[in-house]
Amino acid sequence: MPVTGTSGAIVFSDLVGFTEFTAQNGDERALALVDRQEELVRQSLPDRARIVKQLGDGLLLFFDDADHALHTCLDLVNLYAKETTVELPLWVRTGLHFGCPRRRGDDLIGHDVNLAARIAELAAPGEVLLSADAVDEIPPAGGVEFAELGPVFVKGIPDAVRLFRAELVRA
Repeated sequence: MPVTGTSGAIVFSDLVGFTEFTAQNGDERALALVDRQEELVRQSLPDRARIVKQLGDGLLLFFDDADHALHTCLDLVNLYAKETTVELPLWVRTGLHFGCPRRRGDDLIGHDVNLAARIAELAAPGEVLLSADAVDEIPPAGGVEFAELGPVFVKGIPDAVRLFRAELVRA
């Protein structure tokens, strides 16, 4: 199977506390939570963006444009906050990186995918963290500010990664 790459925005998101939620509430409620997350994401994805795969409670998304990826992620944070209930707590953390993942069939693999996953692991619930490569691809206008968190060492990546937190500008 040929392996090729296309530049774009790679997004990982995952439900915070999903293992504990499942242990306390059972598989049926866990499935309902994952189903609701997927439904909200599918409704929010712009054209030329896709869910690459589901990884239990996590999602790997690909966008052809970093700006669309960022605004979709921020919109989802707001949607999740509105949808969160005691029964279905959608506490999601998100990592975004821009790079050239390798395509293997419908899947994406490689360093850029791994980096997006590691960035997501560092995010707090409701937080969108981005690599400097992603920030560099986003136009300065657009109602978003970036707070630099500094160079951070992430698991499995030999060099420090410049990370930023995305925040909507409140008028």
